Amino acid sequence: MDRLIIQASQGEIHRAAADLFCQANGMQPSELWNSMALSVAKAFQRGKVPFRDADAALNAIWSQMVVDAERHGDGFVLPEPAYSIYQAFDAGEYDHGDNEDPVKKYTRQMIEQILEEVQQGEGGACEGTHRTDPSA
Repeated sequence: MDRLIIQASQGEIHRAAADLFCQANGMQPSELWNSMALSVAKAFQRGKVPFRDADAALNAIWSQMVVDAERHGDGFVLPEPAYSIYQAFDAGEYDHGDNEDPVKKYTRQMIEQILEEVQQGEGGACEGTHRTDPSA
């Protein structure tokens, strides 16, 4: 999985490699995206990965979740906590018009909350989902 995370931090995940990893480890892609997103979030929280690299990784993971959604059509559910972690990094990408550092104010706080919830079992590492809205 480390190799896939490195690819992701460079802005791309080779889907064939991800699918092979899932097959070799008896995982569904959603479980892989959750595991990768959690690893990146934890590394970011500990200061081991800069925002830029973590954000690139989550954008790459997001793109693979979108591929999965396209494959499955309406009613597809986005894996949690990967989706929430993606949203946390997305919130750090732009100025919210409040003269605050968006990474510090939004991303770090959201990541801290998500990881706390996962640790407490409220957002099980590979069990949760976020239903897409087909009408959106």
